[in-house]
Amino acid sequence: MPCYRIKNENTMNIINNTDHVLNPHTGQPLKIGTKTYRKIVKDRCLNLNYDNRKDYIIFDGSDMGDIDLNKIKAKLKKQPDMIYIIKNRQIWAQRRKINMTEIINYIIKCTIEVLKNNVSLKELSTMDDKNIEYILTKEINQKLVGDVNINMDGTNKELFTLGDISD
Repeated sequence: MPCYRIKNENTMNIINNTDHVLNPHTGQPLKIGTKTYRKIVKDRCLNLNYDNRKDYIIFDGSDMGDIDLNKIKAKLKKQPDMIYIIKNRQIWAQRRKINMTEIINYIIKCTIEVLKNNVSLKELSTMDDKNIEYILTKEINQKLVGDVNINMDGTNKELFTLGDISD
């Protein structure tokens, strides 16, 4: 039966640690709480595309002389979960701030999905508290950043190899 194996033993030790998850975009270990981790969780919570994370210019008025950018900004169509700011005679769109209620609701949603999809109650009843905490922590933390798509062509920086399970 085919399976994915992690090539590097150090990577395996990092992944087994509850302080790390796999980055869904690169397949590499990602420490929980880092700036990249927070960006990914925020994007997943707001349902925004991670690939266009950079602030981008909506309107460039730097060479238009004396125009009122606030009037132009007010007439722009609002994009969901984005805000418009004016800097250097340009109007920029950037992600809005996320509040604590949204984060809590997102964590609850991810926890429910993990319990519904990945854990059977029979398995939990046979485990001790330490193993239950470990499994649920790993599953929920990975669900917060998203599932890792393992590409068959090895584009995940060769973190995984296709092998056979030997029992």
